[in-house]
Amino acid sequence: MGKDLNGKELGRGITQRKDGRYMGRIHIRGSKKEVTLYDRNLKMLKNKVNTYRALAGTSQWDIRMTVTEWFEQWMEIYNVPVLKATTIRNYWDGFKRIQPLIGDRRVIDIKSNNILNALYVLKENGYAQTTIKHLQY
Repeated sequence: MGKDLNGKELGRGITQRKDGRYMGRIHIRGSKKEVTLYDRNLKMLKNKVNTYRALAGTSQWDIRMTVTEWFEQWMEIYNVPVLKATTIRNYWDGFKRIQPLIGDRRVIDIKSNNILNALYVLKENGYAQTTIKHLQY
């Protein structure tokens, strides 16, 4: 069990660095490398670690996966089989608006400020508030 700077238990694989940031280390079975995640907020780091552990166990997860690759996979597996064609088209149209802004980034590297920045850029480019609101959900 890792500890913070005051000696408080933080959980398996999580420690606090001297600069105040929290660090979570994850070893995935079948992989030779250890993955290290950082965050200034302990709750956010625990969420990242748990999400990573859950996704790393599936054969479809890859730490190098970009947002575009993830979106395509998500659409193919979960949405195309059950949604109507117009809904699928609307999802793709919405994604095409933000794809140039965050599509090439790795999913594991996306933070809330990246999303907020992308929405701000859309607003600056003249998109209607309703369009931006639909992208948030």
